[in-house]
Formats: sequence, C-alpha cells, structure tokens
Amino acid sequence: MDTKISKILLCSDLSENSRPAFLRAASIALKFDASLVILHVLEGTAPVTERTLANMIGVDKLEEIKKKNTETAKGLLVGKATDRAVLGDSLDAFCEMAVQNRPECTVPRNTIVIGEGIVAEEILRQAQEQKCDMIVMGHVVRNRVAEAVMGSVARDVVRHAKVPVLLVPIAAKD
Repeated sequence: MDTKISKILLCSDLSENSRPAFLRAASIALKFDASLVILHVLEGTAPVTERTLANMIGVDKLEEIKKKNTETAKGLLVGKATDRAVLGDSLDAFCEMAVQNRPECTVPRNTIVIGEGIVAEEILRQAQEQKCDMIVMGHVVRNRVAEAVMGSVARDVVRHAKVPVLLVPIAAKD
C-alpha cells in the first residue's frame, strides 16, 4: 500500500468549528509537503425529498417552485458566479484567520473548491476527482442514539471513501 500523501481534501463548513480540522490538515500537509484542497459543499435537496414533493404537489408545480426560488436566489446573490466568488473569498479569509495566531503554521499551497449536492456524495466525488490521498473533516461528537437518528456525513464518507479519512472531533453545542 502506498503511504505517500501528496494531496489532502479538507472539508469545511466555514464555521469556527472547522478551525481544528483545518489546523490538523495544514499540519499534515506541511509534514508531508502535500497540497490542500479545501472543499465547502452547498447542500442540495435530496432526491428522495424531491420525489416525495413531486408526488405530493406534482412535478410541474415542483419545477415551478424550484425555478421561482432559483430566480429569487440569483437576484439576491447577483448570479451563481458571484455566490461562488463570495464563498471562495470567505474560504481564503478563513484560511488566513485560522493560522494568524500560529506563526509555525503556514498554509500550504491550496485549491479551493465549492461543491454542490448531497454533502457526503460530493466529498467522495471531489476526493476522487481531485486525486486526494486523504480526507480530513471535523466530526461533531454526539451520543449513539443521536448519531443513529440524525445520520452522519462523516459516517457515510468513512464507509465509502477509497482513501484514509481523518475525523477531527468537535464537541457538540448544547
């Protein structure tokens, strides 16, 4: 098995809770002289939800609602390109902020990707597309019942990833 790490996929939700995962990924990247691919996923509607809604209100009505909401969002965001640019700038700012109090931690050369869709599926797709050797992501520590009921992006990624996954624990907010 090849243990060379040359590219790491860091999954970030842009929250303060992402900082420990970012610092861990940056530290590993520095140690192995690897690059970082920083991924933020804009969550889409699950196919099962769309099918349920289509059955309840009809396909035409659902498409009409989706089109109206898309137009409203584009009007507010001045187009999808602007949305991606704002998120990209936010990720850049997050990277700078995460290391400002850690002079020993310089951010390796990185790529920023904004994905869309079902979060776990997009993480797995991007890991493969970007040819990453490792995935690093924060994982909120919950009790077993909450985890089973609410599901977990981290669990789905760990189950289906073709590369090692490092879960950085994050305490759940009460």
